Amino acid sequence: MTKDKQTDVRPSDGKQNNSQRQLIRDLVADLQPSPQRIGFQALSVIWIAMAIIIVTVAMLALGPIRPGAVDQLLNHPQFTLEMLFGVTSVACFTFSGFSQSIPGTQSRTITRWAWGMCALWVATIVLGFQFPWAEASMLGKREHCTVEAYFYFVPTVVMALWLQQRRFPLYATRAAISAGMAAGLIPAIGMQLACMYEPGHILEFHVAPLVAEVCAVVVLSQAWQRLR
Repeated sequence: MTKDKQTDVRPSDGKQNNSQRQLIRDLVADLQPSPQRIGFQALSVIWIAMAIIIVTVAMLALGPIRPGAVDQLLNHPQFTLEMLFGVTSVACFTFSGFSQSIPGTQSRTITRWAWGMCALWVATIVLGFQFPWAEASMLGKREHCTVEAYFYFVPTVVMALWLQQRRFPLYATRAAISAGMAAGLIPAIGMQLACMYEPGHILEFHVAPLVAEVCAVVVLSQAWQRLR
């Protein structure tokens, strides 16, 4: 009796499976393959290049760099190391932000390097209080350097967030924080060449705005997520 029931069911099961396969074929028949998206590494390089160009052009349009800044960069190892830490931090934050916008490519190591390089950048600035590599002066001071930094920050961070949201960030807030740090560090580091060099001034007017910028990015990212 059991065998007869099984014999009766199997043909219907086969027909059902065939109809399901045909339905799947019909559904996918007209689908076109989606174009391959650019990898986060190339995207990071493109964004960094565009951000640096935007900030540099805007910064030079509003005023020259500090007299002797290039010479200081080349001839004072402490200043060179400070700038190197800052630039490396920008690169790491950028790679971290865009890697987090693609599931499966997140790297905690890059994020740790980003925060570590940023901490070393700030530490070398603070070190200047005790071991100044140059005499503090008002030479090259920009009257509205903080406002300028915010001005340079806005277009670059909006571009970064837009590129992130076009992908699928599983941890959008974390990705946005990395993007905000990268976008905020570029003008902050640029101001070390364009504005006066004095550790107290740098920390108060160039570094401190990063806190407000990152907070604004978190709010903007969450609002963006709700609108999707």
